[in-house]
Amino acid sequence: MDAEPIEDREDNSYAINKEQLQFYKDAIQLRKSNAALTSPNFEFIFEDENNFILAWHRRISSTPDTH
Repeated sequence: MDAEPIEDREDNSYAINKEQLQFYKDAIQLRKSNAALTSPNFEFIFEDENNFILAWHRRISSTPDTH
């Protein structure tokens, strides 16, 4: 039994997997290129477990906001 190339599958799983991989690569690149997305300085400001909502405030600086 010969294995068919992944690209030749009748379903579109190859295209979906390739698209998903690219999405993750782009998301990782965005995170690495934006200091606001990597700063460990954050605080949770809202939580609603029933509706699966979580909000937080993240700062680039290590000093708290003064406003």
